[in-house]
Order: sequence, then structure tokens, then C-alpha cells
Amino acid sequence: MGKTRILILVMVLLSCRAYCQTPVLFTNNYDRKSKETVKLYPERSVIYDPAGSWSYAHHPSLAWFKGKLYAVFSNGRHGEDEPGQRIMLSVSENFTDWTEPVALLEPGMGNYGQEKILTPGGITVVDGRLTIYYTENDNDGKSNRRIDPVLYAITSDDGITWSDPVNLSLKIFPCQRPLQLSNGRLLLTGNTLVYYTDDSSGTGVWHRCRMGMPKYQDGAVTFDEVKPSLCEGSLFEHENGTVFCILRSTGKTYDGYLWQMQSNDGGISWSLPVKSMFTDSNSKSYFGSLPDGRYLYVGTPDNRKPADRHPLVLAISENGYDFNRTYILSDDHYSQLYPGRWKGGDYGYPFAIVHDGYVYVIVSRHKERMEILRIGIDELK
Repeated sequence: MGKTRILILVMVLLSCRAYCQTPVLFTNNYDRKSKETVKLYPERSVIYDPAGSWSYAHHPSLAWFKGKLYAVFSNGRHGEDEPGQRIMLSVSENFTDWTEPVALLEPGMGNYGQEKILTPGGITVVDGRLTIYYTENDNDGKSNRRIDPVLYAITSDDGITWSDPVNLSLKIFPCQRPLQLSNGRLLLTGNTLVYYTDDSSGTGVWHRCRMGMPKYQDGAVTFDEVKPSLCEGSLFEHENGTVFCILRSTGKTYDGYLWQMQSNDGGISWSLPVKSMFTDSNSKSYFGSLPDGRYLYVGTPDNRKPADRHPLVLAISENGYDFNRTYILSDDHYSQLYPGRWKGGDYGYPFAIVHDGYVYVIVSRHKERMEILRIGIDELK
């Protein structure tokens, strides 16, 4: 065999190795009846209780800034993503006592004779400033179409006075607040699309990542096989530098498991999604890390009755893939008080932050009440 043919063969083999690697699939071992599943007793506080004229609350996010906790969430008159939906802010210095939530952002009138819709994408600290990302969209009053969505950001140096909205020129609904990587880059996911910026302000130009690179699919159930409806990705960075996006499966293709995709170049390009071995109840989840190097999950993994979104579970992983230490974070039931669109599910869209030895979790209850829980990291043995 000539040298040219050998060189071509080597290149082909290296290409196959690079693009056909078997992914490490995320797993959990949720079993409500297992003796190894530990029930936790976290501290609790209520941030918002529904009122008759504003009985919808959802899309929670949380940040620590200059000695205070800041919570944001969406607030509607009756149900989810209806005209007039606004963004609320509440603040606490001690976790227990929260200020009366105020409408920080309210929608204007749209082009169809009714109010627009605002949806928070998360609150975080970027470049020393408290920053809220949110999407504004219109609605025709006849369908559920999100017309002309635009992503905005507002910032504050003190948590009191806020900037004018900055148009980020993205037509997306952020699933969670941006993730800042160890190299300083910011990543933002709008379902299966990921965007990045190296602008330290977080309000500069964002770039769409290269999606669908055919890496890390060999031996896994792939996107092309199932064509799943995927949304609401949770981003986190592994200690080896790999960045993962863990996605909710929903709609007609919902199969009871999360899906995953990954980036090996700091979030610039992403693999096609593959099906994980991590159970899920058709809801948004949170993935992150602890200061001691372990990894954290908060969500509702019981897929037997996905509409229930119950109980709320916290799980820990030593290696960032196998979340095999399971805790029941909360299992009480909340009774829905007011009718409204898409209000199913007991624990909705949990989001977590880690600060000063605690894991803080904010979660909506039947998309009406807004609660926060905290548990000491030293209790997660």
C-alpha cells in the first residue's frame, strides 16, 4: 500500500474516532421507596402568595448580590404566558423575610390591541452588576404564537436603580440565566440553541454557537432517530472543561428521560443531542456544581406521573455523570387556588444557587406560589 493511501486511511480513522465517540450518558437512581433515598428538612420561606387579580407566578430565578438575595419571577393575572405578564422582584437580607414583590418590568401595548408578554430569563451578577435577562413578545389573541420575541437586559449597580433596557438582538427565550465558564465566557441557551459572548458586560454582542456537530453519538439513542421535541436546557461546566446542556423532552415525543449535548471547545460548537439515562417528569431541571467539587441536580425525576412534578429531588454526583446520591428535598403538596392556563405540576422550574455553605432553591408551586428553600451543604453527605 502506497504512502498516500496509508495517510488517507489514517486520516479517515482519526476522523471516525473524533466524530463517532461514545458519549458518557448522564444517569440517576431515583427510587422513592429506596432506603438509600434520604429525606431532607430544609428551611423554607414564601416569597409570593397568589392574589385574586394576579394569581399566576412562575419562571423563578435567584442571585446573591452585595449581601442580599434577589428573586425574580413572572407574574400574570390568570395563567401562563398570557398578555399582561410582568416581571416581579423581591429582596431578602436574611432568607426568612422578603420584601413585598414589586413589578420591576411591565409590558406595553402590542400590535394586536392587547398587552405584550414579559418572561424572565434569569437574574445574575455580571461584571459586578446585577443583571436581569428577559424576553418581550407579542400575541395575536387567537393563538399561542410568541410573535416578535426580543431578548433584553437591565442592570443595576446597587439593586435599587436600574438601567434602561438593552436590546440584545436575540429572538430567544433563555431557559436559565447565563452560565459563566471558568475562562470568563458567558453562555446562554434558548432551548437547543446556545449563544455565547466574550464581552464581560454581558450586554454586548452575542454569537450563535455552531450546533449539531456529529460528535459523541456512537452507541446512543440519537436526535435523528427520534426527532424529539427538546427545550429548556440547563448548562453546566465539568471539571475537565466539557460543557453540557441537559435538555427537557416534551410533547408527543416525551419519553421520561432528559437528553444531553456537549461542547468541547468552550461552548463554541455543540454535539447533536442524545438521550440520557436520567429520568425526568417533563419539566425544567437545574444542574451545577458545589464548592467541594461535587455536582448538583435539582428537579422532579419521577416519570411515572409526569404531570404531577412531584416530589422535588436533590441529587449529588462525585464524577459529574452519575447522580447516584438522592435526596427528597420537599414532598408536601400545594393545592391550586385559582384557575388558569397550564398551571399543572406541584414543583415548577426549580433554580438553585450555592452561597456561603448553603444550597438555595427557588421554585414555583402550581405556578401560583413562589417558595424558597435552603439546605446546608454539610447535610449532603
